[in-house]
Amino acid sequence: MAADFPAGPAALSWAEYRTGAEHRVACLDSLLTDGFALLTGVPTEPGMVLEVAGRMGFVRETNYGRLFDVEAKVDPANLAYTALAIAPHTDNPYRDPVPTVQLLHCLASAAEGGDSGLVDGFAAPACCIQKTRPRSAP
Repeated sequence: MAADFPAGPAALSWAEYRTGAEHRVACLDSLLTDGFALLTGVPTEPGMVLEVAGRMGFVRETNYGRLFDVEAKVDPANLAYTALAIAPHTDNPYRDPVPTVQLLHCLASAAEGGDSGLVDGFAAPACCIQKTRPRSAP
């Protein structure tokens, strides 16, 4: 990401997203083109992420419900409930249908850090193949 976005990702305003079609288009275009969008100024109220999601499209319910809260717990049964760093991964690729767009909305953090890293799931394998494939003789 740092290589593709040296100044950081473009931040889009929630207030403008709600009121201006051109801002919604810019946000959704970023989502489709870059694979993510950074929406700032979303109120830190429980469930607000569902309003954001609902303005983007249909919210699919899973066995976790319409909303999955990630929080650190004392005796976690799931990695999402720990305060540990989580390496790049794909959430629920075994589901049918697989998740399409996932939204993350931090309401509060009790610890330092919490930065999110993004990996291009299409470019990473292509890069690895290119580096490991032997070059053909001239």
